[in-house]
Amino acid sequence: MADQTFDPRLGTLLREVLATEVAQLSMTTTPAQVLARRAERRRPGLRSWNIGEPTAGLLRLSLSLGAVAVLAIALATLRLTTAPDRLSPAAPLPTTPDAWSPVAIDAGPNAERISSLAASPSGLLAVMDVNDRPSELFVSIDGHGWTRVPPDAHPPVGANGAGWALVGTERGFLLSVGSGAWLSADGFEWQRLASPADNPELRHGEMLAIAAGGPGYVAVGNGNSAWYSTDGSDWSLAKVPPAPTEFFTSRGYGAPEVAMHQIVVRGDTLVAFGTASYHTEDRGMTSPVIWVSPDGRTWADVPEALEDGEEGTVAVGPRGFVAASNEDGQIVFRTSADGRTWEQVADLGPWRSEAADGTPRELTVESITASDAGYVATGGFGAPCLFTCGPSDVVIWTSSDGRSWTRLPSDEQFARAGASEVVSWGDRFVVAGTRDNQPAVWISGLPPDAAGGTSTP
Repeated sequence: MADQTFDPRLGTLLREVLATEVAQLSMTTTPAQVLARRAERRRPGLRSWNIGEPTAGLLRLSLSLGAVAVLAIALATLRLTTAPDRLSPAAPLPTTPDAWSPVAIDAGPNAERISSLAASPSGLLAVMDVNDRPSELFVSIDGHGWTRVPPDAHPPVGANGAGWALVGTERGFLLSVGSGAWLSADGFEWQRLASPADNPELRHGEMLAIAAGGPGYVAVGNGNSAWYSTDGSDWSLAKVPPAPTEFFTSRGYGAPEVAMHQIVVRGDTLVAFGTASYHTEDRGMTSPVIWVSPDGRTWADVPEALEDGEEGTVAVGPRGFVAASNEDGQIVFRTSADGRTWEQVADLGPWRSEAADGTPRELTVESITASDAGYVATGGFGAPCLFTCGPSDVVIWTSSDGRSWTRLPSDEQFARAGASEVVSWGDRFVVAGTRDNQPAVWISGLPPDAAGGTSTP
C-alpha cells in the first residue's frame, strides 16, 4: 500500500483558536438590547431603523465577530505554518516496546485479522478478514474505538485481498473492487465514481494497489495492467512494459503472468513492486518486478530486479525509497533515490533458522512506512506457514535514515501475534494484524489508558 501521513487534529486546532478569541471578545450589546430588538422584529407593519445605541451596538458586534473570524483564520494559518510541533511534530521514532500500545478489536467470533489498513484525515479504515465470509470494514477516529460498517453500506470486498485495492487520501478513502471505484469521506457512506460497465478500461485486470500521484490517482494490478485518473471517476490504461517472457523461457518456463501489488510516490517519481510468475502442477518460478514512472501514464521496468525470489515490500520517506525482501535466504534492506538504482544497506539475518529444540523459525518483513521522523518496518518471527500459520511474534524495526535499522526487543505485547501492515498517521504509527486470535492494532504514542479496544456493531 502507498504511504499515508495525515494529522487528525487540524479541526481541533481551528476550534480551539476560534473559541479562545470569542471568549476574549468584549460585547457592546447587552442581553436586554438583544431581547428588545427580537421583540421589535416580531411586530407587524413597517419597521423603523433608528441610528441609536442599540443598532450601533449590533453593528459593532457584527464587525467584532467578523474581525474575530478573520483573526482566527489568520492565527490558524500562522500556527499551521510556524508550529510544526502541534500539527506535524517531529516525534521521536517509537524504538522501545513501551512506546507502543496494543488495542484488541472485538469484531465478532468469526473475525480473524486486519488484512489492510488505510489512514485519512477522518481516521482509520480497516479491512477485516472474516472466516468463510467476505471481508468487513471497520472505522476508527482515534485508533482505540472501532465501529463496524454495515455490509450493505459499502461495496463488497473479497477475502484475503483478492481483487481489490484501498488507499487513504486527503479526500477520504478510495476503494477499487470488481464493481468499480468507490470514494468515502469517512468510511461509512460510499459513492461509486466509476463502473466497468461505463469505463471499459476497468475491465483489463483488477486493481491491486492505488496511490495519489501522477495526474491524480494511479493504480497497478494483475493482467500486466496499470491505470491513471484525474479524480477517480474516469480511468485510462497506462502504457506498461511487456511481461519478461524471454527471462522465463530461457530458463525452461512458459510465458509468465505479471501482477503488481504495491505502489509508492515521491514527487514526480512513482515506483511499483510486483511479481512475474509461471507455475504448473509440478514446477514453477516467481520473480520480482519493479516498474518506474515519471507521471503514472507510462511505465518502464527495472531489469536488474528480475531474479528467482520474492517480491518484498517498499515505502517512501524523507530519504527516498526503501525496500525489504528475501534475497538468497537473507532479509535485506535496499534504498534508492530514483527507483531504478538500488543499494543494499542492511542485512537482518537469515530468513530461516532453528530454535534450540530444532523447530524451524522464519523471519519476514511484511510492510514498511515512513513519516518525517523516519521509517518503521514490521513483520513476524515464528513457525513456518504451511496449510496454516504456527505461533509467531510481531517484529518491529525502526530507522531514522532507511539505512541503519534497529529491531525492537521482544515483549509480551508482541507475542502470539502477527502483523499485516503498518501506516503512518500524523505523528503516530499504526501496525495492524492479529493478537491471540483476535484482530488488533498497535499504536505508537497512544496513552496507556486508551489501550484495550472496543467495537460497535
